[in-house]
This record gives sequence, structure tokens and C-alpha cells, in this order.
Amino acid sequence: MAYIISCSGRKTSPLQHPNSQASTIEKLSFNEELLIWRTQNVEKHNLNWDYCLPAWQLYTGKLYSQVQQNNWIKPDTSILIVSALFGIIKHTDLIPTYNLVMDINLANFWRNNIDLNNFINHIEDIDLLSKNYRKAFNHQGNPIADVPNVIFTDRYGHHKGIWLNDQLRKH
Repeated sequence: MAYIISCSGRKTSPLQHPNSQASTIEKLSFNEELLIWRTQNVEKHNLNWDYCLPAWQLYTGKLYSQVQQNNWIKPDTSILIVSALFGIIKHTDLIPTYNLVMDINLANFWRNNIDLNNFINHIEDIDLLSKNYRKAFNHQGNPIADVPNVIFTDRYGHHKGIWLNDQLRKH
């Protein structure tokens, strides 16, 4: 089982981070299937692959800031991140900073070029995505996996982050 979350518009700068390290696009998860599409998407951006962080450290949005570090680094933690730039990555993948969010054009790009549904388990995985990110999987933005039976009372991920942290702590 994996938790499926979206990337974050807020990011830290790997340039000043002590854990920053070099990486390449070829080292990202699911690269055999996604490299051609990632390359098309990435070539429009000037990315500095000399300074990368694990995705969970790079992203600093409200969901990410609610999950304690020890829960991100547990060996059995399985989190897939839907990225506007990279498609689907694991939370441990090393990525550089970028400035992009999932708009309708990027959702169409991913949905029309590759079936991202092939990377998730629709029965066992937990969908914590917003509708905009779900549109990379289906035009309507319908849930792509099991959705928690919880009412999240904010639109910005704060409560999803608290819920995710509690789930990861239990396992």
C-alpha cells in the first residue's frame, strides 16, 4: 500500500541545504516508463541537478510540514508523489527545485501521453490528491484509489498532513 500525494508549490532551496547532493533525471523512480515524457517536460525548465534533495525534504507545503521526519524515513514508508514536472515519483527520489504546479495543460500532458494509473494500486493505495492532480489520471478528476473516510476541513493540505503523519506513525 502507498499513500498518493501531490507535490507542493512551496519548496526549500537545495543550494543552502546541508543534505543537498547531485542526481540526474535517469535516477528517478519509474524512469524506464516515464523518461521520454519527463525529458519533454523538463527541457522547458533550467534545472540544476547538482543540488537535489529527497522530494519529501524539497517540498515544504502544509501537508509535508505536518509529517514528522522519522515517519518520512521509516524503511516501510511508501509514498508516491504526483509531480507536475516528473509525473509520479517516490518520496525518496532526489529532485532539484522547480516552479510548476499541475494546471489543466500539464494534467492533459500526462493523461494524454502515458497512463499514470499503471503506477498505482487502485484497491490498496490511498488517494490524498486534490482534483487538479487527479486530472492527470482521468479527465473528471475522480479519485484514483481508496479515499480515507475522513472529512478534511481545509483546502491546503494541513489536515491531510496531520492524518498522514498519524497513519505513518501507526505502521
